[in-house]
Amino acid sequence: MFTTVEQVKELTGYDVTIELIFQAQAIIESFSGRIEQEVTLVKDKEVLAKSVAYQAAYMVTNYEKIFEQVGLTSMQTPDGALVLDITLGAPYIAPLAAINLRGLSDRGTKSVKIGSMFGVPVRADWKRD
Repeated sequence: MFTTVEQVKELTGYDVTIELIFQAQAIIESFSGRIEQEVTLVKDKEVLAKSVAYQAAYMVTNYEKIFEQVGLTSMQTPDGALVLDITLGAPYIAPLAAINLRGLSDRGTKSVKIGSMFGVPVRADWKRD
């Protein structure tokens, strides 16, 4: 488990059960694409622990929404409209968990360093004639 009942209480102020943490972790693993056994970086473990805590706290009052929500992005009713921010996984993922998951090591900018072209070293003191 990425987190404990005590850590969730300390971070969020919510009382949760170990079963709820287990469910929250399964959701965060699905959303992030990372399972606990594959996570090796300490930073990633800390990010995922906080995300699981936020998700577990979110599930205390939104449990039915997570497991019974219809997959929609907007809904028009006579009284108004409901539009969900699916970029943050709404309403299934706690907004704080989705924001926090941006801190995973593979979520940053992607750059690749390559060597010199064609195996020819580049030297600053070369002069063109």
